[in-house]
Amino acid sequence: MSCSHITAWEVVTADRDDPGSLLNAHPRFVRRLSWLDIALGLSAIAAAAAIGQAAVQLALLSVGISALGLAWLHDRCDRFSAEFLRSMADFGLYSPLLFFAF
Repeated sequence: MSCSHITAWEVVTADRDDPGSLLNAHPRFVRRLSWLDIALGLSAIAAAAAIGQAAVQLALLSVGISALGLAWLHDRCDRFSAEFLRSMADFGLYSPLLFFAF
């Protein structure tokens, strides 16, 4: 999801003319990225609530929070620079470390 968001946010000039790029090959997917993030985030949080193992719960919670964070960023992507968006999308990949540190 992180790479999909970065591709959609940066809209590289070369991708505009490439029929095989994510933006041109699957425009419906790009328009629905935030909905997919919300579905993934809520599913992961619901699974964390249903599973009794603490380590698995922490992993699923971090996935859920990252997905919901990406949805929030995607809905507000016009307010931020491309560098900030790219760094925040990559930060979501490291969010499990916050849970496992405590």
